[in-house]
Amino acid sequence: MASTDPSAGASPIIQFQPPNILTLPGPSVRAACFHQTAYNLKLKVKPEVEVKPEGRPRNHDIPYRLVRLVNPDTSALEPPAPLTEVIARLDNKKEWVELVATKPEPIVKIIKGSDAFNKVKAQQEKKREKRPREEKEIQLTWGISSGDLEHKLSKVREELEAGNRVNLVYAHKKGHAKPTPQEMEARVQETVDLLADVGSEWKPRGGSQTIAVVYLQGHNDPAPLPVRPLKAKRVQKPPKWQRKKDDEVAPENSGAPDALCY
Repeated sequence: MASTDPSAGASPIIQFQPPNILTLPGPSVRAACFHQTAYNLKLKVKPEVEVKPEGRPRNHDIPYRLVRLVNPDTSALEPPAPLTEVIARLDNKKEWVELVATKPEPIVKIIKGSDAFNKVKAQQEKKREKRPREEKEIQLTWGISSGDLEHKLSKVREELEAGNRVNLVYAHKKGHAKPTPQEMEARVQETVDLLADVGSEWKPRGGSQTIAVVYLQGHNDPAPLPVRPLKAKRVQKPPKWQRKKDDEVAPENSGAPDALCY
C-alpha cells in the first residue's frame, strides 16, 4: 500500500506490510526434543543384572550392598555382609571379588589372578589342534645281528614315545635259512615285549609264510601343533610406474596454509 505526506509535498513513500502467515497446529521443536530425550533415557536404563560366565561384575561394579561370600577355604556361604567389607579384605593387586549368583540372594566369590590365568591357559591348551599320528615302517630281517637289532629298535622306541605308529616288518633275506613258524612267532613276541612300556599292537598282525608285520602304536598322544602366531598383513605397495607418476604430479609445499574443508 502507498501513502504520501501532503504537508511536505514529497514524493510518495511506499510501505509494505507482511502478509498474515497461517500457522498450522503441529508438534513443536521443544516437544520433539522432549520425546528424543525420553527415548535416549530409555536406552540408558539398565536391565536387571544378568550373571554370565564371562564378564561378571567385579568389586564396586557389583550392584548390591549386602552379599554372601563363598569362603575360600571351606567353600561354605558366609553370613550376609556389606560389599565394602568384603572388598576391604582383598589384596587388590592379586585378587578381586566377583558376583557369581543373584538368586535367591547375591553371592560373591574371591578370585585370585593366578588361578584365573591358569584356567584361561588350560582352556587355550585344550583348544590347540591335535597332531595326527604319523605312521612309519621299519624293516628287519630274521637273521639280524644283535647290534643292528638294538639300533633299529631304538628308532622304533623314539617313534612310539612321540605317539606315532610303527609298522615293524620282519622279512626273510635271500641266502639265509628260513625260520620256522614257531621261531617267527617267538621273535615277534619278544620284540613286542621289549617295546611294551612305550607302545602296543593296535590291530592284528599280518604277513605271509616268511614275512611278519606288527602294527605298533605309542601309548602317548602326539604333541599338539604349535599355536600359529598372527602375522601382520603386508601393505601392498603400488607399482613403480604409479609411484613415479605420483611423485611428478604431487606439488611441492610452498609454505601456504592448507585450505580448510568443512
